[in-house]
Parts: sequence; C-alpha cells; structure tokens
Amino acid sequence: MLALLMTMVLTGLGAVLLSTTIGQSRVIRHDQNFTQALPSADAAISRGLFMLNNGAAGSLPSSGSPALLTQGGQSADWYATAQTSATAPTSYLLSATTRTLQRHLQAVAYQSARFTGGAFADKGVVMRGGNSSDSYNSSTGTLTKTGHGAIGSNGSVTLNGNATTDSVTLWNWTQNPSPARCSGGPCPTYTTVANAFDISSADATQFISAQLAACSSAPAFTTSATSTHALPSGTSCASSLNLDVDTTVTGPTVIYVSGNVTMGHHLNINYSSSVIPVPANLQIYMLGSTYDMANHTAIAAAIYAPLATCNGGAQSVVYGSLVCGTISNVGGWTFHYDDALATIGMGDFRIRNYREG
Repeated sequence: MLALLMTMVLTGLGAVLLSTTIGQSRVIRHDQNFTQALPSADAAISRGLFMLNNGAAGSLPSSGSPALLTQGGQSADWYATAQTSATAPTSYLLSATTRTLQRHLQAVAYQSARFTGGAFADKGVVMRGGNSSDSYNSSTGTLTKTGHGAIGSNGSVTLNGNATTDSVTLWNWTQNPSPARCSGGPCPTYTTVANAFDISSADATQFISAQLAACSSAPAFTTSATSTHALPSGTSCASSLNLDVDTTVTGPTVIYVSGNVTMGHHLNINYSSSVIPVPANLQIYMLGSTYDMANHTAIAAAIYAPLATCNGGAQSVVYGSLVCGTISNVGGWTFHYDDALATIGMGDFRIRNYREG
C-alpha cells in the first residue's frame, strides 16, 4: 500500500514538473520573441528623435504613410503626430508597431519653452527703482494683464527700491537651495525649479552657432544704413546689430548675431503705441557679450542673449522677453511678457512618457 502511495505521489510530482517546465519554456520563448522585437520599435523612436533634433521635422512619416524600419531581425512601422498647444512648444507623439510579434510603443518628444517670463538671467538679475514685470497675450489683441511676468535666474534676483514683478522663479534649486538668492519686495513668494535652466552651454547655444555657420554672409547691420529703416523678413545673420533709428519689421523676422546688439536713445523698435506689440515677429539670437538698451527706448522682441551682459540706460521698455547672462540697468525698465512666446521651444527634443500600448 505504501509503495502504491509513493508511486502515485511521484507520478503527480512528475506531471507538475513537466507542466511547469513546459509552461516556463513557453514563457521563455515568448520573452525571447518579445526581446527580439525590442530593437526595431525602440530604434524607430530613436530615429524620430534624431530627425527632430537635426532639423528634419518636415520629413517625419505620418500615420497615413508610416515608415518601415528593420532592426535586430524585426521590422516596425512608425510615424509621428504633431501635438500643438497654445501654452507650450509643439511636441510630437512617436508611435512604432512591430510586424511579426506585434508590439506597440509610444513616446512623446517634447521641448522646453525658451522664453518663460519677462526676464531671465543665467547668473543674476538686478532690478532697480521703477523696474517692473507683468504680462499680456498679444493673441487676444489687448494689453490686459495675465499675471505671468516672472523674473527668473539660475543665480540671484535682487529687487531694489520699489521694483515689482508678478513672480520670481529661482532655478537650479537642488544645487543652491538658499532663500538669500532672492532679495526685495516680492521675494517671500518665490517659486523654485530643481534643475538649472541651461542657456549658456555649448549644447544650448549650438542652434545659434549652426545657423551662423550656415549663413552665406553675416555683415554688420545698422538700420540707419537702410532706406526703409526696416529689418528684413525671414531668417538672416549679422556680425553685429545696431538699431540706431526707429525700426520696423516687415514680417516675421529672426536674426542671428555673432557679436553685440546695441540701440540708440528714444527709439521704437518693432513698436508703436497704436497697435498691440507682437514680439514673436522679431526674434534676436546672439552670441555676443553685450546687449545695450540705451535710454527711453521701446522694443517688442524675443531676445536670447545667453552669454551677454544686458544693461542700458533708464526708462526703457521690453514687450516680449529678455534672456541674458546677467541683467542690470540704471532704473525704470519695464518688462511686459507676451504669453504667446510660451510656444517657442528650446529646439532640443527629449523623450518622456515612454510606454507600451
């Protein structure tokens, strides 16, 4: 009887072991097949990211006409879908589906906003008496205040006298978590960002260097030397930019400057008191060390001067945004951030929300 019982137990254990072994083999084969499917789908996502970061967004495949990518013995169909927003730069949903062992992968390629408030400085912002920062939205056709006129820095923000701002943002807080970085009236309500806002590294300025290298010429540009006193529409390059007379913009204008930008006194640059300023129509990206605003000058522009000291005389007005290495002035400057600039991206796409679908 005991021998019979032992035989039944051993037979049962053998059946369980055989069943478990077969089940594990199936799982292993499935995992092996799934792992083999990884390269093509992941490579497709990487291909899309590479194209976005190398100026080939216009060549991305669409859902109606996906591209085929073969990698690691597997093939995947992939495409990109643009995702636009009124409050953030355009992002892309990258989708890839393998053909043999079906695997669907998605990821969002996003870029950070380049202009986040009225003024940002890598090292420090000093605002003096009469300085202020608020915001509006040019797309609404009014100057109604929207409360987004932030002053920010990776370093310090100093608000002297009666200087005011909608808010203060201290970046790079993880590396420098010191309340002493902000001094002045609005500082008790500052907000923090863990990481630094990289504007000055070689990677961050590469898009300016690349555009300057691609230009057929980059002469010194002075607006008084032109009969119309107008900046040309489209994209152009200059070794320096001197706005020495009232200057108009004939269309969306983007200027890359290898040197300095200077302005004369009591001028209007892309600005008229009779219309709502549209700063996105004048974008200036420069690698020089000096951005000089002079006295009583009004400009509507998005200005990106990451290596420059941005300073000047009194009572100047910026409609748009000013991004610099450091910012200081005599006093009386006012910043009016245009919310519409939030859709201008940093240009470097990164991946987030990587998921199986």
